[in-house]
Amino acid sequence: MFKDIIYTNTEAFKRLFVTIKDNFLVLIITMLGLFAFDYVTNIISMALAMAFGGGFTIMLISLFMYVLMLLKFSFIASLLSRIVEGEKISLNSIFYGYKYYLTKLINYVFITYLFGLALDMIFKTGSFYDPYQIDHTLLIQKMIVNLIVVFIFNASFETLYQTGNNSFAIFTYGAKFFAKNFLQWLLAAILLMLALNSDIYADTITLRYLVSYIILPIIFIYRGHLFKLLDNSSMRMRAFRRRMN
Repeated sequence: MFKDIIYTNTEAFKRLFVTIKDNFLVLIITMLGLFAFDYVTNIISMALAMAFGGGFTIMLISLFMYVLMLLKFSFIASLLSRIVEGEKISLNSIFYGYKYYLTKLINYVFITYLFGLALDMIFKTGSFYDPYQIDHTLLIQKMIVNLIVVFIFNASFETLYQTGNNSFAIFTYGAKFFAKNFLQWLLAAILLMLALNSDIYADTITLRYLVSYIILPIIFIYRGHLFKLLDNSSMRMRAFRRRMN
């Protein structure tokens, strides 16, 4: 088991370095583009909210941001899928295939939204309605449950863009994958959790941007390669490959 953990993660990192080498310019442009996209859209949404404040306007702005978020992650899913398959991406083809993942992402985000609502309902008490009376015990329990669930479904995004599953099947398949490859996937899960919660330890805006737009994309590429390796082979098959090498 220990040898398989070392082998799979080492192989994933090797593929990561090859991906960076083969697609360096595209990756740099993509990282800068995502930063610019988020920066500009946030400024626009804040400006619209300040200029046309109101419940209905805020709702329209939220819907607009939701659509942009779907487009962004659809593009990311498409790019990751092609990179993991070993395709060398050119600047001319960087946006190719992003529409394919829109429907999947709509279902994916909607299910996570429903889960968030259910979690709020389960852990909501009267104290949650009063900002001056917060049940800290209940709040901590909610955070722990949320953390456990996010950890269990840690591989759901890789499941979304690397398999034919859709809707709830993305989450069930991802959970089964996580249970089957828990030790091999553990480092990938921890790295993602650390990157997504960088606000806890990143005390400067520069460090937060570094994590969000450079380190996080690299982690996703590594996770994509590791998922493909684990999902398309058994431990016995990987042991055979290891002996052959």
